[in-house]
Amino acid sequence: MNVSFISASNATVSMTDIFGRTVYASSLNAGDHLLEVNTSNFAAGMYILNVISAEGNVTQKVNIK
Repeated sequence: MNVSFISASNATVSMTDIFGRTVYASSLNAGDHLLEVNTSNFAAGMYILNVISAEGNVTQKVNIK
């Protein structure tokens, strides 16, 4: 799964499963980002992707098949 965004400040990207367990986390410096999150070991189902920075928070549901 690819995640891309531009942030003027440091950012944290995380994914949690439906039970609230963090299955992926990364801290990034300011700038343009294209992350490739390897989901091949994730169980099929719904996950929550969070991008948190000083500019705000973005939350997106992700369905892994």
